[in-house]
Amino acid sequence: MKIIKTPMTLLLTFSFILLMAVPAWASDDNTDPTASYYTLSQIQQMAVKQNRISDKINTGLDLLEQSKKALKNGMNTLNSGTNTLNNTYSSAAAKTNAALAQIDAALSKLNTAMAADPALAADRGLEAQKMLLEFEKQQLTTNVSLTGLSAQSVGGILDSAYDDLNGQYLDYDAQADDLEKSSQDVDNQIRMVCGLLFTKTKELEKSIDLLTEKHQFQLKLYEVEQVKMSIGYTTITELETKKQEAAQTALQLQEAQNGLKMIKRQINNLIGHPLDQELQLAEYVVGEGIIDEVPVYNSKLVSEITDKSYAIQALERDIKNYRRQIGSMKVKDSNKKQALEYCIDLKELAIIDAEQDLANEVKKKIDNIKLTGDTYEQKIQACANAKTKLKNAQTSLALGLISPLEFRGAELVYKQAELAKSNAGYAYYLAWQEYDALANGKLTDIYQQYKTALQP
Repeated sequence: MKIIKTPMTLLLTFSFILLMAVPAWASDDNTDPTASYYTLSQIQQMAVKQNRISDKINTGLDLLEQSKKALKNGMNTLNSGTNTLNNTYSSAAAKTNAALAQIDAALSKLNTAMAADPALAADRGLEAQKMLLEFEKQQLTTNVSLTGLSAQSVGGILDSAYDDLNGQYLDYDAQADDLEKSSQDVDNQIRMVCGLLFTKTKELEKSIDLLTEKHQFQLKLYEVEQVKMSIGYTTITELETKKQEAAQTALQLQEAQNGLKMIKRQINNLIGHPLDQELQLAEYVVGEGIIDEVPVYNSKLVSEITDKSYAIQALERDIKNYRRQIGSMKVKDSNKKQALEYCIDLKELAIIDAEQDLANEVKKKIDNIKLTGDTYEQKIQACANAKTKLKNAQTSLALGLISPLEFRGAELVYKQAELAKSNAGYAYYLAWQEYDALANGKLTDIYQQYKTALQP
């Protein structure tokens, strides 16, 4: 007997960024939002509607857009300042050059006259006038040189500041891209988290029912052991063992009840209900049929998934931004250029690592589908076997071959097998959900946080 999982139709589940479809093997027909028991699809719809993460993302996007606008204004101001500085310097230089031309003309005229007339050449007044003109020429030449150096220095400072702002602008632009991606995927992650919490809730509810019956059964066994002890048919060790077994089950039952309360509070929070409001969830049955074809791990599949990976796309975008910065640098600062080139090298290495990690993750997800699918099939068969044994025990009870207490033990074995089958089905469903997210390039960071928190 195998398990059904219709192609690419995994149940919509809850967290921060993923798109799925309700699996065909899921029994989730109750769609009345006023029903006493909420189905998984209802919980997902309510959580998506209640979602406050998108509002926070949009607030972050607004702040980034404001920062980008401020940076752009600053860059425009620096460009304007540079242009004003250049115009001022050009105007001053033109005036100075005009004055130098007049001095050169006057000196040329004076030199010509003094060369033609020895009397003028010996005139100390004309000689003093010539020296004054040469001094003024030297002063103007020095001034225009200093002004040029000053303009160049200030211009360099302005251009360097422009380069810095441009780098910040590209960085904010990349952050905005990341938030946009998160915003696009948030509803899908919410659905994934809902699926995770919903199935965990059902696991715990069934575990609590089983542990309750098991505890009652163990208490009865302890009472029987006490009677046997009173007539000398058992030992104090056996009696103490029965007592410890019952105590251990009671502890497990309390831990399961505490865990169920915590998870239901999380679901209530996601759907906008008071944390401690009573929450009843409809049964969610993973159907028993044939397993959908498990993806074949090969280079083509890895390449297709890699092309959809936002993490790798983001690294490639960062490399383009660094190269844009180098190409648009107004100040050819070798240190800045070297730093940006170093960043490019790091990103290129990060891409290689990310591609390898992604390939490994794809294989891991596919292997997990195979493992959980095989386990589910085994648990289905084990449950069928336990059911047969229970029927045999029922016949034996009717014939008086076993006691009611022994029959109750057989019932517990069957219920344990049912619980194991149900839990295996949930694990199989979640394995497909996680693979579909990876294969479609969806973010799962919030989902992973919830999953990690639920691990023992």
